[in-house]
Amino acid sequence: MRTTLYLNHRSRLTGISAIASALLLCAFAATGARAIPPSHLAFSIRGTVSDRPADWVTAGPSSIAYGEGTRVILAEDQTPYRVLAAAQTSSPVYDGLMAGRTLLLAERDGIQEFDIADITHPIDRGLLPGLPGASHLAVLGDYLIVASDGEGLAVYEAGMHLSKLGSGAPPVSYLPLSESVAGMALSGTKVLLSLKGAGIATVDLSIPATPFLTFVDGSHPDAGPLAFPQDDVLVVREGASLRAFDFTSPTSEPIVSFSLAANALFGAGRAIYAATDEGVALLTAGGPQAASHTVQVGNVYFSPASLTIQQGDDVKWVWIGGTHSSTSGSCTGGGYGTCNPDGKWDSGLMSSGSFDHVFSSVETDPYFCMVHLSAMTGKITVIAASNLSATATASPTSGPAPLTVNLGVQASGGTPPYAYSWNFGDRTTSTSQSPQHAYTAAGTYNPTVTVSDSASATATASAPTITVTSSGGLTATTSDTPATGQAPLPVTFSVQASGGVSPYTYAWDFGDGAASTSQNPQHTYAAAGTYHPKVTVTDSAGATATATAPDVVVTSSGGQTPAILSVRKAGSPIRLVVMGSNFVTGAAVKINGTPAPKTTFKSATKMVAGKGAALKAMVPVGTAVQVTVTNPDGQTSAPFSFAR
Repeated sequence: MRTTLYLNHRSRLTGISAIASALLLCAFAATGARAIPPSHLAFSIRGTVSDRPADWVTAGPSSIAYGEGTRVILAEDQTPYRVLAAAQTSSPVYDGLMAGRTLLLAERDGIQEFDIADITHPIDRGLLPGLPGASHLAVLGDYLIVASDGEGLAVYEAGMHLSKLGSGAPPVSYLPLSESVAGMALSGTKVLLSLKGAGIATVDLSIPATPFLTFVDGSHPDAGPLAFPQDDVLVVREGASLRAFDFTSPTSEPIVSFSLAANALFGAGRAIYAATDEGVALLTAGGPQAASHTVQVGNVYFSPASLTIQQGDDVKWVWIGGTHSSTSGSCTGGGYGTCNPDGKWDSGLMSSGSFDHVFSSVETDPYFCMVHLSAMTGKITVIAASNLSATATASPTSGPAPLTVNLGVQASGGTPPYAYSWNFGDRTTSTSQSPQHAYTAAGTYNPTVTVSDSASATATASAPTITVTSSGGLTATTSDTPATGQAPLPVTFSVQASGGVSPYTYAWDFGDGAASTSQNPQHTYAAAGTYHPKVTVTDSAGATATATAPDVVVTSSGGQTPAILSVRKAGSPIRLVVMGSNFVTGAAVKINGTPAPKTTFKSATKMVAGKGAALKAMVPVGTAVQVTVTNPDGQTSAPFSFAR
């Protein structure tokens, strides 16, 4: 049985955003699938296929293809996603598509065809037909669908094993498009297009007349890549997020959002492959209720050939071209190979209609067509039903008191309905799913919510931290006592902070190289000198305030005379390390009565004289010199003889 496709080739698609809003609900027809309630769907990252940037990604029954620019990678569709082959194309690749054993690449110069067994060499049919700058590919029955930026949507008759495709073959249908295509996905015989700056359009390829074309939601002009994790849920990338919408009841509000800036998406049931600038991620769209998934049966492929579903989900194979079967079992060998049915399901040979099977066990089930054996295979991966989980939100998360915050929680998995118990972090609570709460005092708060399902399972989620500031900014005042005296001089310091968000932390610098993190520390100055203590206060929101305490003036204790115990040469360039006692800040090291080029006070027992060539000239090799230390009060040590 062949599906006849019709496209309007008379008019160019322009000004769609002006279509009456009454048409919006007509874009999606109910599929008869069992819908997941809007609040019961959740995304999670199941694995990382690659950490290399990717512009596109596609998958088959046993392999994944992805790439960036002219680089194409083929990898196994199982951890650790081992790379099977790599190739370079002659021009950049914008999209890829696996159909049976064939990999099609939409390149800047046209569409190339590769055998998956050898992606390093294209099949020698020349460039396949395609509009200039083909950006998106899909297959429907015997037909290849090609979208091109700013050009149009073309449908080519492909035939069995794509045998009717060849260089120069004209499309059987063509629809001009003035907008650039940012994403394309199939749901049955409907083609969904993300048109940049306009919204999401639907082209129905099964109506034997001009196709019905309208927008799903023109209020989302930034819609990008699209995917269907199940028949009744559409995933759209908007900005840096993936958003899921109920496909049977369009709405401007998403079911759930997930932060991921994807360049391209490929839907394979509940599994979604996402090509990003950081690599290729494998996501799972899980939920507590069973869902339906559709697989097209055409010449000669299952599409999608690789499907990830959840326990209890139903798979419906729909025949749209040729005589085939869906038979569970594995195959070996190339060509038509050898296949062995395992008895789990068998549709028998069919050329039209559909066949359903419900999957109840966690397992991986390969299957094949009894006519084409290993040349036409597929794979169903069944994952466990999701456990109860919850995600909490809060907005705004910071501001001056009193701060009113809107909180919310989305639960998935488990057994609905759910009950909610909020703890706002300030000893107040709520049982609403989406409460509003006012924080009246400055501080940092950590709201949490516990979700309980009808089977008494629980899940706890933390909302973002709430930071409430006082009406004034962070300030600090300091004091020290005494501020003058003879060495050694103990001084008590204190600081008072206000404003900002308590609690506070403190970082004291006493001006002599010592420090403290106490609020009110005590410090002893051992040497005479003038010191400039200061403290930096940091609040819990990261704001800082620095205050300078009064200077501390320390005099020598009774005019003690410095004394030198040893002098030694150190380092290159030359330095003299002078050890002794009663040294004070501002003391000078002298060589034969002349101050050294540079003197550094280290402590009451250590001085260092420098520097380099100037000091070297003052201390000739083999010649004894007289080293002295003079304190700021004029008291000088006895000379110490030193030779190097």
